[in-house]
Amino acid sequence: MKACRLIIICALLLPAVFALADQPVRVFVNGVERKSNPPAIMRGGQTYIPLRSAAQALGAKVKWDEKTSTATITLGNKRARVHQAKGIMVGGNLLLPLRTIGEALNCTVKWEGAKKAVRISQKRCSAPG
Repeated sequence: MKACRLIIICALLLPAVFALADQPVRVFVNGVERKSNPPAIMRGGQTYIPLRSAAQALGAKVKWDEKTSTATITLGNKRARVHQAKGIMVGGNLLLPLRTIGEALNCTVKWEGAKKAVRISQKRCSAPG
């Protein structure tokens, strides 16, 4: 009887455990799939993409200020600052929520849930002034 209860409990909890685990996400910039290390992930229902690799794929430069825990994104003559608290750190890399990247670079950003894919378009990209 105890074994049956344990099996039922495990069966009920297993989906919750998988929902909490990081899940990989594909990232496309201007139609081209971009791989990064660390990869983009979904954590707790939120999509996080690596700031540096996403910004560089769009032609932007990123400078990290250790003292203020702030990244400065430069695209052309425009700059945007993003604080570490807006994202998560994975292996010493700042991953930001998809929406934050889009807002910081003024890009068109689309989430394709069924494909677990992010599409970032540079049509209107430029850092806010």
